[in-house]
Amino acid sequence: MMAVNLILVGLCMGFGVEAGINLYEEHKLKTNMKEYLTKTTQVKTALARWRPYLIGITMGAGMGLALVPSWKSGIVGAFFGLGVSALSIKEKKRRVQWQRLKTMPAFLDLLGVALSAGVSFDAAWGFSLDHLPKGLLKNDLIQTRREFEIGHSKDNSLQDLAIRWNDSHLSGILVLLRQSLSKGLAIHEMLFEQADSCRTLIRLTLEKRAQSAPIRILLPILVFIFPSLFLVLFGSLYIYYLQNGL
Repeated sequence: MMAVNLILVGLCMGFGVEAGINLYEEHKLKTNMKEYLTKTTQVKTALARWRPYLIGITMGAGMGLALVPSWKSGIVGAFFGLGVSALSIKEKKRRVQWQRLKTMPAFLDLLGVALSAGVSFDAAWGFSLDHLPKGLLKNDLIQTRREFEIGHSKDNSLQDLAIRWNDSHLSGILVLLRQSLSKGLAIHEMLFEQADSCRTLIRLTLEKRAQSAPIRILLPILVFIFPSLFLVLFGSLYIYYLQNGL
């Protein structure tokens, strides 16, 4: 019963944090949008990072106590839950960053083409979103466009976007975009260069994965096939030794 209570407490704390943040955002939306956006993004990002760890620790401790009712098993389960949460978060972050990176060259090309045709930055941003395929990147960029529409400065909006992404390569592109906007430089040339840089990074990532493919193929063999072979070969010898001796 105690383990179930701990698991419920962890889930309630995690969902409670998310609900509290959403209520806080709705309240601030009705009061002063321009002042709270950057701070709210930072607070939400920080709490969103810690919530999975909290749930993992609590559920791990609850499972440990459910298996063996001892404080030691609870501590071991908490560390196990923390490790599983860290691995799952790292893998999820890698997948999300990869999905954004795959779509980023198309967005940069569209934005650069629109700007080179003499379209304003806001109109070029909207044009690029209209022709961009659905995905995580498009959702993030739509949110940034909404910040443009309510009067939030482009510099702060792009900074908030970099905080949400938490990706060194994509955040670097946003930094260059902010600098180009503030200094009045030719943005479309920079966008085309960064699109080529993203394609190069995608190609290098795919080549790296292709090189590690043989190792990944060997893992199932080492984990599943070799133990079965050892069991078949030495298991019969062990049974013969137990029955007849040397």
